[in-house]
Amino acid sequence: MNNRTLAIIFAALVGIYLLSKLFGGNRDRSFDPVIIAMDTSAIERIIVRPANNAVEFSLEKDNGAWKLIAGGKTYSATTASVNSLLATLVEVKAERIVSKNPEKQADYGVDQVAGTELELHSSKGVEEHIVVGRFSFNQATRSGISYLKDKDSDAVFAVDGFLSMSLTQGSDNYRDKTVTLLSTTDVTQITLREGDNQFQYLKSDAVWTMETGESADSAKMVSYLNNLRTVTGTTFAELEAQRGVLLQQLEVDGNNMAGPVVIDCYESVDTSHHFVIHSSINPEADFFSDSSGIYNRIFDGFHKPRSPE
Repeated sequence: MNNRTLAIIFAALVGIYLLSKLFGGNRDRSFDPVIIAMDTSAIERIIVRPANNAVEFSLEKDNGAWKLIAGGKTYSATTASVNSLLATLVEVKAERIVSKNPEKQADYGVDQVAGTELELHSSKGVEEHIVVGRFSFNQATRSGISYLKDKDSDAVFAVDGFLSMSLTQGSDNYRDKTVTLLSTTDVTQITLREGDNQFQYLKSDAVWTMETGESADSAKMVSYLNNLRTVTGTTFAELEAQRGVLLQQLEVDGNNMAGPVVIDCYESVDTSHHFVIHSSINPEADFFSDSSGIYNRIFDGFHKPRSPE
C-alpha cells in the first residue's frame, strides 16, 4: 500500500470523525436540557393531578405559608416539603429524548392515564405544565431515571433523579405531621391522665419531683423528655371519625409556651390500628399508631409515679 493510498484512507477517516462530531453533537444539543426554567419564589400555586385518575390536590401559598387543599378540605402544609418539590423540579435536566411518538407515551407512563400532571402557577398565570411518568432504576450506575414531557409536546425526556417516585407519595407527603415540638428546658410540668387516675411531675429550680413531693429519677426524666421533644406522625387518620374511647391524655406546660400542649390518645375504631393520637399543636390532624409507634414515645415512655394516697 503506497503513501498516496494511506493518505486517502487517513483523510476519509478524519472526515468521518468530523462529520460524526458535527452531526452527533447537533443531535445531542437539539433540545434544551433545562426543562423547567422558573423563579421558584414566584410560584404561588401548584396543582397536582395524580396518575390513574386519583384525586387532584393543590398547594397554595397564603401570606407566605403553604396550604394543602385536598378532597375539599384545607390543611397546613410544611414549607420544607413544598420547597423540596420545587427544588427537585428546577434541578431536572434532560439527559436525552427517548421518544417523539405519541403512541409510545404509555411506554414511559406519560399518557393521559398513567402520567401525573403538574401545573405551576405564579401571579401571572401558568408558568409550567408538565406530565411526569414512570420511574426506573439503573442497577449498574445506582441512579434513578424519571420520564417526563411538556403537556403540549410529544417529546418524552429521560431525566436523572427520583421525581417520579416523589410524586407517588400523594398529598399526605406535604401535610404537617407535627405531634410535639418542645424545648425540653422550658418544660416545668407533665401530667398524665388515665381514666380517673392522674400522674404528675413538676420541675422547680431544675429539679424534678413527683406530685407526692418525692424526687424523680433524673436520668429517666431526661430520657423521656428527649423522646418527647420532637415527635412526628406517619399515617393520618380521618379526623375524629376513627376516634374511639379516650384512653389517655398527656398535658405538657412550661415557660415560653403559648399554652399547655395537650395530646390525646384514643382507641382506634379501625381495628387494623391500636390507637389514634391527636395533639393541640396540630389540631387538624389525627395519626394512627400501634404500641411501638408514637404511642410508645409519648405514653408508654411515661414513668408513672405513685398516686398520692
